[in-house]
Amino acid sequence: MRLFNLIILLGALQINTPHALKASNGNLPDNMPANEVMFVGAHNAAMSSAEGWVYAQQSQDLEGLWKAGVRSAKIPLHWYQPEDPVHPVGLAKKGLSILKGIVKGKIEPAKPYLALCHEFPANNNCRLTVLQRAGKPPQDSLQFFTRLAKLMSENPKEVFILILESYTNQRSKTNGAAQYSDADARQILQADLEKSGLARFAYKLTASQSTQNASWPTLGDLRKQQKRVIIFTTNMQDVEGSSYLNPLHSFFRSTHWETAKIENCGMADDHTPAGLFHMGVGPEASIPHDSILGKGLKMINKIKNTGIVQQSDYAKVNSKEEILKRIEKCHAVQPDAKHPNIISGDYVEKGDMKNVINDLNAKHAEKYTNKK
Repeated sequence: MRLFNLIILLGALQINTPHALKASNGNLPDNMPANEVMFVGAHNAAMSSAEGWVYAQQSQDLEGLWKAGVRSAKIPLHWYQPEDPVHPVGLAKKGLSILKGIVKGKIEPAKPYLALCHEFPANNNCRLTVLQRAGKPPQDSLQFFTRLAKLMSENPKEVFILILESYTNQRSKTNGAAQYSDADARQILQADLEKSGLARFAYKLTASQSTQNASWPTLGDLRKQQKRVIIFTTNMQDVEGSSYLNPLHSFFRSTHWETAKIENCGMADDHTPAGLFHMGVGPEASIPHDSILGKGLKMINKIKNTGIVQQSDYAKVNSKEEILKRIEKCHAVQPDAKHPNIISGDYVEKGDMKNVINDLNAKHAEKYTNKK
């Protein structure tokens, strides 16, 4: 029975099954194919107030997101050269570098590293990110990978999908990466993944597994091999020669992010139809209405109705009603009736996202649990 046949039934149920209190997918049966599992996804997982972001998309750090049931995360990767003088820390480092250069008879700028930035343009050395982090430099991708690897080690039955929104090809004099070739960029990314220990958990998919109804490994297969992280990247250059990175757009169809574009499901027409489906439930404004920033903006708008920045009620955005409504709309416009493999949102601990997905997974798993 297809997962979508359960939607109407679940709409009438209260979210109170024991599965809502258990691990996100560690309790699912070994014989369940991995591409039939639904994952709670954190959009811009590293852009969290707990990680030092003033303008944030999440409130929990990586470990907190894990406890909230997140088993998929999207993170943007950009180049960052530390001594960029756009902020005081960078200016101080640049001054120290200049002094060292005078002593040595030459100035040696620090090497750029891959950082978690929320940035436009992509080659701007994370200057917008530094502003969003109140002057603090961006997070190192190696640190994030290392923390995720630790969580995977501590939870040997859990399966995780990591999406790299990769701008490793956006190399410029501004971010210090202009001298790197495509091969250099690949080597640096893979070195981070391997040094962190995350690469040893990574599973490589085949091209034939990108299609609808393709044969996938079961959860038990991934657990037995301890290859329980599937890493996708938006940048095809990252994949070349890699034994564990997978091209995102070959495997996933996707919706537009904002729920305001919910008409006809809001499918992104720039993605070719593929076997997996990533559904976003994000609002146009990612500032929570009950946050300090949200309350401040609301007060400003009361004094002077600018309407420039709106706030969102994430308990409603991530509610069971809204999630099921969007799933049904997407089901209606997709002839092959593919269920979402990942449902991504902001502030995922608010609302019902974890419970809805756990209930859907539990119902869908019944046909595997009951197999003799």
